[in-house]
Amino acid sequence: MINKINSAMFFNRPASYYGKFTGTSAGYGFFAPNIKSGGIILGDCDGNKIGASFENFESMMRFSVLATRVTDYLINTADKSEIADKPIKEKYYDLVFKSIAVKIYNQNQCMKDTSYLSYNIFEFPTLAAYRHGYRNYHLRKIKEIQLVKQPQ
Repeated sequence: MINKINSAMFFNRPASYYGKFTGTSAGYGFFAPNIKSGGIILGDCDGNKIGASFENFESMMRFSVLATRVTDYLINTADKSEIADKPIKEKYYDLVFKSIAVKIYNQNQCMKDTSYLSYNIFEFPTLAAYRHGYRNYHLRKIKEIQLVKQPQ
């Protein structure tokens, strides 16, 4: 009886999707080994930091998944993507990154002819550094792209 109730409550399709979507079904904590840090794409436009903004939750989630795939590719040497051919994989991820960079550039109505956008990961302090009072994260630049506005 208890197993039936437990299965009905926790092993149904909505609960399964929720667990996969949020990571709560995983058997590890947020700072566990082999759990990568989040990534963020930032740019500079006339001295102001620019980033992506979203009209709705769905677009933000799709962007998050795409950013996670880019993170996997950039920092994980054993990337498990479906693309086996390394040169094609590099071109694919470069194209994805450039597409995101152009979208951010245009979305922020940047008027500069040349702009730089970079992919950064959050680096958190080690436990030893945290014990010594260092509590802040910093961004580590992994990849940078230069966008040059083409004359029309």
